[in-house]
Formats: sequence, structure tokens, C-alpha cells
Amino acid sequence: MKYMVTGATGHLGQHVVKQLSRLISPDNIRVGVHNPAKASQFKDAGYEIAAIDCYDVAKMTAAFNGIDIVIYIPSITYLVKDRIDEFENSLTAMFKADVHNLVDVSFIHKFEIHPPLL
Repeated sequence: MKYMVTGATGHLGQHVVKQLSRLISPDNIRVGVHNPAKASQFKDAGYEIAAIDCYDVAKMTAAFNGIDIVIYIPSITYLVKDRIDEFENSLTAMFKADVHNLVDVSFIHKFEIHPPLL
């Protein structure tokens, strides 16, 4: 099985890669990063690095090719619409890359709708 961890250079992403590496060889983990210059520690440790951009479906599709399981950690954005757009683009790229398994490590902030719908 080949795993992809998106957002791997972020605070949570680094912890996810570390914990996953206790179970899976770095040969089977690809780290998805928005800024490859920040990923030298992963490259030096033998991980495969893939540049990703949640607004570039073609780039995401290329990064997801050959992956069995995506562990999706979104970029730092707190705007609900942006968070949803990033996730939808990632799902589209996963579909195009024929990835069938997803672990979503995310949240969408609950907000009040005025007037309430219910």
C-alpha cells in the first residue's frame, strides 16, 4: 500500500507522518507539500516528496497517481468556502488518479445561519 499525507510540513502533518512511519516504511509514504523547500527533513529521511496545490487539480492528480490511501490534511484556511473548495478539488484529483481510500483530517467550522433553516 502506498500512502500520501497532504500538508506534511505543517504542525499536524509532521505528527501524522511520524506516527504513520512507525507502521509503514518511508518507501511507502509520499508526503504532499505546498512548499517543497520546507520538506528537506523528509527528503533526507527517504520519503518521496510531491508538490501539491489544492487549487490546481492537474498538479494534485499527478501527486496522487500511484497512491492507495490519501491522508488529507488541508492547508491553513479558516474560510469555510475555501476549505470546501480545497476539499472538492482534492476529491476530483483523487477520482482522476483512481485513489479509492481517504482519511480526512479536517473540520468545517459550525456557524450560525440567520434566520435558522430549521
